[in-house]
Amino acid sequence: MTDSSVAVRLNPFKRPSGPLSILEGSSPVPWSPHGHILRERPLFTLHPLFHAGCYYVQDSSAMFAGYQFRRALDSLEGISCPRVLDLCAAPGGKTTDLAASLRERFGDSFVLVSNEVMKDRSRILLDNVARWGDPNVVVTSVDPAAFARMEGYFDIIVADVPCSGEGMFRKDERAREEWSPEVVDLCAKRQKRILADVWPALRDGGVLVYSTCTYEDAENDNNLRWAAETLASVTNDKTVSIFEASDKGGNIHLKEGERLGFCLPVHGWRVQPFVRSFIEKMIITMANSSQGATPESSLKRIYTYFLLTAGDSCGEYAEQLEDLLVSKGLKVDTCCSIMMPESYVALPGFDVDPDLREAEKKMNANGVIQRFSEILVDHRSVRMPIEKGAFPRLYSRVFGKVFYSALVTDKRFKVDKEKCNGCGRCVKACPVDNLALEGEDGKKHPVWKHNGKCLTCLACYHYCPNHAINYWAFTKDKGQYYFSHNRNKQQK
Repeated sequence: MTDSSVAVRLNPFKRPSGPLSILEGSSPVPWSPHGHILRERPLFTLHPLFHAGCYYVQDSSAMFAGYQFRRALDSLEGISCPRVLDLCAAPGGKTTDLAASLRERFGDSFVLVSNEVMKDRSRILLDNVARWGDPNVVVTSVDPAAFARMEGYFDIIVADVPCSGEGMFRKDERAREEWSPEVVDLCAKRQKRILADVWPALRDGGVLVYSTCTYEDAENDNNLRWAAETLASVTNDKTVSIFEASDKGGNIHLKEGERLGFCLPVHGWRVQPFVRSFIEKMIITMANSSQGATPESSLKRIYTYFLLTAGDSCGEYAEQLEDLLVSKGLKVDTCCSIMMPESYVALPGFDVDPDLREAEKKMNANGVIQRFSEILVDHRSVRMPIEKGAFPRLYSRVFGKVFYSALVTDKRFKVDKEKCNGCGRCVKACPVDNLALEGEDGKKHPVWKHNGKCLTCLACYHYCPNHAINYWAFTKDKGQYYFSHNRNKQQK
């Protein structure tokens, strides 16, 4: 493994008169306007400018919360004096980042409440905020439930909630020793309680920025799904997994004015067999229709869209998908594609993206999603570009055919039983219930059910914390990626 990088973020309002020696040979952090990755780690405690608050020592990945916050600021229309809450703020890295962004954007017209419920950590937070020196930051130490009384007060709430700390494994041995499935479950419950307690303090139309330093589903996707469903209950929108819809017979019931969207990952540049089967069998009914399927004339009035995610290109996937939807009587009003960090590593020459490329893709994806959401809200018929790649016909009609005939199978997955810890993450990650744990307690390992539904999505490979699952020899020593997690190659 490589040593962890060292980064600092400069205080734009405490610029030294001369050059800062620690920045010699440094490189910029792409997602932070004042972030720098240092060539080597200096002795910060002996540096006067550190104690003067001219910079803050912070991991470059932690600066991404500041990037997301600045995107949230872009959504504040007509707000001249924003009110922001940094809910779980210690030791102060996010608070100082937010304060700098607010002052650059709004001058002296903002309020930033920086809260830390743990008294010992709140003292560290207070020291760091005082060193940074922004007078518009208020430090508090109360339980998140206390903010519920400030109903609708905050425009933005940043919740970097306590978690099981899997993101700290690389540099903190104690974090590895303290981890357990019970800790994950405890953290997930605590996080939901924190969000539920503070939710009333967010104004209508406000923004919640939620983050952790873990890659557990229970602490990330499940909580975000819970937050999304809470929002959906207000907007009357609904999110449904295609697998859940399939289990219900493919019946889709829409109310007047509701949108119908398909958000799908591109695998092998062709529409996946399970997606094709679902669309061919789905039955759409409208609230004002008589019993049975909705007439084709009514289907064409449904605002229909799709969003595709891919690692590099979509080939002819969009055309294939639209043909399927049109065959069901639907008219596609808008669509877009988003290039996400690469996760398909099951062929020679394929691997996860380098860190900077991953960050660049995520930043671009955020912009695309924001523009696409504006089109959806207004029900506009505007198509955003689809990234087809240089040779879409070749990708979809030749490579794609080979991909699905030879590579989409569960028979080539292998488990290193010596590395496997029996945690079961691979089982939970499989979207088609094709894995099970077998063996005695303490020596369990995954086995494939061979149920004929395997997508070769590699979720089982990417979720394995010990790199115990491989697809043939193609994935040996390659990286792993999902959500905010990108584990570099094991031999480094």
